[in-house]
Amino acid sequence: MSGEYLHHPNPSRAPVISGAQKPACGRDELSAARGWAGRVLEAGRWLSALLGRDFGGASGRRDGRPRPEPADPPPEGALRVMTFNVRGSYHRDGENAWRRRAALNVRAIARQGPDLIGFQEFQDGNARVYERELAGYEHALGHRYENRPPHAYNAVYWDGGRLEALAAGSFWLSETPDRFSGSWETRQIRSANWVRFRPVSGAPEFVYVNTHLDHVSGRARVEGSALILEWLDGPVADGAPVLLTGDFNCEPSSKARSVFSDAGFVDAHLVAGHAPAKTFHAFRGEGFRGRDPSKEHRIDWILLRDGSRGERWEVEGYSIARDAEPPLYPSDHYPVIADLSLRDAGSAPDDVTRI
Repeated sequence: MSGEYLHHPNPSRAPVISGAQKPACGRDELSAARGWAGRVLEAGRWLSALLGRDFGGASGRRDGRPRPEPADPPPEGALRVMTFNVRGSYHRDGENAWRRRAALNVRAIARQGPDLIGFQEFQDGNARVYERELAGYEHALGHRYENRPPHAYNAVYWDGGRLEALAAGSFWLSETPDRFSGSWETRQIRSANWVRFRPVSGAPEFVYVNTHLDHVSGRARVEGSALILEWLDGPVADGAPVLLTGDFNCEPSSKARSVFSDAGFVDAHLVAGHAPAKTFHAFRGEGFRGRDPSKEHRIDWILLRDGSRGERWEVEGYSIARDAEPPLYPSDHYPVIADLSLRDAGSAPDDVTRI
């Protein structure tokens, strides 16, 4: 799993994501960022041309095997999205080690049958299992993050039969986002991974961003969130609807969250009318209270922002999957799932544009 690349059904044709596809958006480089982001857009157009707009083959399957089918399917035509911090395979977790919970982890994913997955803490051992068990998905690893090997990735997996990837890339959450670097007292180097998708159904294009904010520095979380917004102001997003997922390592009441809320993002959990609920549980499930029982511990989010040309997201379903086979859990986080549709500009309130 060395290097950052897009996984294509024909590996010999899979393009490596080069520096020209890495958007630089640091606060002290904003004047250069716009031109740099323009080169990212051109790289995306080059990518589509290179692949003949057949990014994953007609079926979107890597080797002909189907992706998992959900036990409880989403509404017809809706896109099922999952964000999941899988707890990296190299952590020394004793009875919760990856080798012991990998099969349960895969079953938890398969039971939901997501069309699009944003992973966090995705490491080599996780990748080896998913290469075998989730072979029906295409994926983009993005940039490595964390300070030293074994690094992690904010990997994105998707069903190529439903979503066509037009462009993809990554940037680090720092003042020099085009280099492996950290800023703002971050404990770990962090990154964001993005893909611009065109739904095969003909629904509007959207931009997907997957990230993992720092677990220690509140300033790094705020500045990293602001950096993501600065990147979204560039030509790759170009006013398209945005889907943002990740482990944000902070409460919904945090300053980092306000950065996104103030920029027009809404939380699928709240849109769906759900009460406070934890997503991090430290391998203790519903018994976890943490050092501060007053905290919600809902740090894994699915955030949405409508497009500038009238495209509107609709949340048709939402859940926090609490799979467990005590004493084992799939991860120290619960996966979060949303079923989404896009309303096209000018559509009637009850006229949902299916993805």
